[in-house]
Amino acid sequence: MTSSPAVGKFIVVVGPGGVGKDTLMKCALDELANSRVPVHPLVTATTRLPRSGEVDGVSYHFKTHDEFRRMIDQDELIEHQEVTSGNFYGIPRASVDDIIQRGEHVMGDIDIYGAMYVREHYPNAILIFISVGTPEMSDDERLAIMRERMTRRGDPPAAIEERIRRARDLELGFAAQCDKIIYNNDLTQATQDFVNVIHALTGQTVQD
Repeated sequence: MTSSPAVGKFIVVVGPGGVGKDTLMKCALDELANSRVPVHPLVTATTRLPRSGEVDGVSYHFKTHDEFRRMIDQDELIEHQEVTSGNFYGIPRASVDDIIQRGEHVMGDIDIYGAMYVREHYPNAILIFISVGTPEMSDDERLAIMRERMTRRGDPPAAIEERIRRARDLELGFAAQCDKIIYNNDLTQATQDFVNVIHALTGQTVQD
């Protein structure tokens, strides 16, 4: 009997604003590419405006609200959410299914509602929570670090307050439901921790 081809993992990265998810994921993906472990970045769709240095089709698929609504109507999104006021994010179905059906892996930064949906519909999903500080640190101490990081990178004060509220009320408590937690205090160490987790949870190490 011929065995079924292996299905890849959907690696979901979760965490509040200000913990450095995007930078950490980029560093980890670079390391994984160097070791030839087949992990591809998930390019999600969003209606928010691009930040400095972000490229359409690489960082995100930047969409107008009308374009995003068309994707919903045509069932092109696995899930979608309004993450912050007026800013919608969604996971294009083709961006995931084409990759994992090849037996390779896809990694994306997804909000917790999306993460819960993915875990329900993709049995091979892996959830990794990115945080700051230490396991013993209080939520208030964590929030202070996040606030300082977002202020330093120039986020608008109203957006910072909304992300802090969301982190306090919703996101920090979700860490316990994830497969692993990585504390992003030192980027080099956090990157190595991230890569080690991916190797362990996908069962793949450096390819010859």
